[in-house]
Amino acid sequence: LIFDEGNSGSEIYFISKGVVALVQNSTKTFIKELGANEILGEYSFFTNKTRLCSAWSKDFTETLVLSW
Repeated sequence: LIFDEGNSGSEIYFISKGVVALVQNSTKTFIKELGANEILGEYSFFTNKTRLCSAWSKDFTETLVLSW
């Protein structure tokens, strides 16, 4: 688990290796997969609102994190 739906979003993540699945727990809905050179968490990072979904690593994943 990289981050959980409903948590505060003071970090943005850049995926350097691996695959991340975005899932909305409240509706049990798969949203999409993200891979290398993509970012996630930007909505909550820039709006200071809670996470709209959860991010799960599907395999070994390496991310770079920017936090405020």
